[in-house]
Amino acid sequence: MESQVKFEPVGIMPIYTQEGFILVSKENRADIHAYQYQSNLLQLAGEKFRSVSMWLVGVFQKTIVNTLERIKLQLIREVKELPNPATWRVHSAQDFPMEETLIPISKRLLLQHVAK
Repeated sequence: MESQVKFEPVGIMPIYTQEGFILVSKENRADIHAYQYQSNLLQLAGEKFRSVSMWLVGVFQKTIVNTLERIKLQLIREVKELPNPATWRVHSAQDFPMEETLIPISKRLLLQHVAK
């Protein structure tokens, strides 16, 4: 399933990528689920692990005028504590369930990119 999901940046990526947004979309669907994420470093039994927390901040409709970049700008205006957030797009060509499939895949792909 992960091979059928695209993971790409939206707009210019800042140096700090530990917090930001993930825009999740599906093929042939106009709705885009916007999640805010925060990555933390955990230390358990002397080993370090990275975790990701995600929460839904809104559902937007993608149109010719309302592009991913415009949605990112709208999120920046609404969430003032992230003035220059890292923003990623997760796009599925298949109609996978959001909570059961796309969110766990999004977290795994995000960990691969923010851990660098």
